[in-house]
Amino acid sequence: MKTNLAMTNILGDIEKLLSLRKIGLEPELTSILSDGIVELDDCIFLRALLPYDFDINLAIRTAFDRTDLECEINHIHIGDYLIQSKKSVNYLLEQGVSYAFGLQDLMSGTYNVKIILAYTLEPNIDCNIRFHKKRVGEEWLADNLEEFDEALLVLD
Repeated sequence: MKTNLAMTNILGDIEKLLSLRKIGLEPELTSILSDGIVELDDCIFLRALLPYDFDINLAIRTAFDRTDLECEINHIHIGDYLIQSKKSVNYLLEQGVSYAFGLQDLMSGTYNVKIILAYTLEPNIDCNIRFHKKRVGEEWLADNLEEFDEALLVLD
């Protein structure tokens, strides 16, 4: 697990981060995880996020690489899955971290993945998460997390 300084400043110590693992997820986020994983042509996707008419061959031909494809398909904005009245800054991050840990639990023992949570406050509040399998020679995120404006949490 890695964070950049921006995320460390928001979350504080590791104890607070780990306590967020126990927060209950909103039903729509739980449903995404419950639908499980689909593996197609050495790519993994959350079944709930795959478009109805998804064509893996076309997707691979048009993507930069498999890592890029996975990050594009497996990308959600947490706020899109929250009830409007619950969209506070803290709740958004709590749900994001809990969802990221839920992804990690879903993948553990089966897939070697990198889960990326990006949290922004300016210009708009947003918490988005994506993931990809770890592959030699393919990276979606630079190693130096301090290069990014967003607060980052990476689970791998």
